[in-house]
Amino acid sequence: MNNYMLYYIIYNNTQQGPMNKEELVKYGLNYNSDVWTEGLPSWVKASEIAELKIFIDNLNSPQKAEDDYYFMIVNNQQAGPFSINELLNKGLQADTHVWKNGMNNWTPAGQIPELQKLFSPQAPPPFANTQTPQYAPGQNVYNNQQYTPIHTNWMPWAITSTVLGFLCSCIGCIFGIIAIVKANDANNLYREGRIEMAEKENSTARTMTIIAFAATALDIIGSFIYFMLSL
Repeated sequence: MNNYMLYYIIYNNTQQGPMNKEELVKYGLNYNSDVWTEGLPSWVKASEIAELKIFIDNLNSPQKAEDDYYFMIVNNQQAGPFSINELLNKGLQADTHVWKNGMNNWTPAGQIPELQKLFSPQAPPPFANTQTPQYAPGQNVYNNQQYTPIHTNWMPWAITSTVLGFLCSCIGCIFGIIAIVKANDANNLYREGRIEMAEKENSTARTMTIIAFAATALDIIGSFIYFMLSL
């Protein structure tokens, strides 16, 4: 690269120069500065001239050195220089031939240790979800698994109380039918995981079943007493 290349720069809408790249700094040299040098057909942005682009990069990040930049072959044309972070955006593939200062020959990018990481990026670590899982209202959770709490299925008892009420007590039959309806609703709610509502319906089914048995028992006792007194 010619270290004696001279440039002109537009500063405060005025042409300044000629000067070397180091002198351009006092005229606010940056990537978007309009510059011209011998051989260019028109004014261009400083970022379009390889020497100035690298020079500005080094100004912005002193730890960078010109040797960190690669040239690459794209569509049988030499392109660059590019930083490592720019290479992929410029279409770099593992078999793309690249070169930088210090290399003897053009070499496929996949064979260069510092570029290999571009083609086999590290997988992210497993995601540990620390958020509390969201469940439907009334749904109980144990060890992050849905479960149905142990409960008494009042359906068989409700049916029994209804049959006995039908045979012995009209009132007992009515309460038994209500118990069947509530027990059926409770069982459906348990299966859907709506535990709170299921518990309420199951409690009502239990109460209606007990009342049905009690009404039937009272009717049986009453009928027995009436029978005994009529003897």
